[in-house]
Amino acid sequence: MTPAAQKKVDTIIKNIFAAGYNRLLPDWNGCEVYEPYHNEDRYLEYPTVILVHGDYVRMSTRAECQEYLQYRKELSESRSATDKAG
Repeated sequence: MTPAAQKKVDTIIKNIFAAGYNRLLPDWNGCEVYEPYHNEDRYLEYPTVILVHGDYVRMSTRAECQEYLQYRKELSESRSATDKAG
């Protein structure tokens, strides 16, 4: 992550009152993906991720988050099937 992107991610984390974030793998649609986390119990809200492409940083939309979660699920299932076959 570039220093400029790091600064923007830190600002997002501060603005949403998150304790920090974790890098999620794999990248998605050319973006690095980061998941905010909180130290205390939070009310149930729709999951979102932070998308980073170079110096461009933004929160995902609900649809994008759903697509990313489905993408990760399909990759996981594919790897699991490959491991069982191999």
